Amino acid sequence: MKKTNIIKTVILMLLGGFLMAFANENKGKAKLIFLHERAFWGAKVKIKINNERMIDLPNNRYCEIEINEGHLELIVDRDNSISTKEKPEIQSTLLAEHDKVYYLKIYREVDYFTDKLYLVRVSEQTAKKAMKLMKLEKFPMDNE
Repeated sequence: MKKTNIIKTVILMLLGGFLMAFANENKGKAKLIFLHERAFWGAKVKIKINNERMIDLPNNRYCEIEINEGHLELIVDRDNSISTKEKPEIQSTLLAEHDKVYYLKIYREVDYFTDKLYLVRVSEQTAKKAMKLMKLEKFPMDNE
């Protein structure tokens, strides 16, 4: 009888340890969901977070990135080797909080004189509606 109690206690302790390890692994994480709209002359966009290349996101795709909470520097630029510009099209900051999800939409606006990328934060409801029409791009990608 005592032997089964000891075995049960050991099993419970092991399970508790695994659960604590899993809980600590996700502690301090935020989730960024980037949505890249379909565009007529669309190309992939490069996404960097804190100067680390994360993903090349094609048109009509979205990706989910878990990142440590804190101050984030976001850079989004077109995958355009012809461009001679000195700085990326979008440079932004975000203060990511623990266990929060941020929906960030990338879209392109074209008219007679401009062709510009934009990054805006959208609501969960708006994002989920758009995500139904997009494909999930697996992260991390094998870019190189």
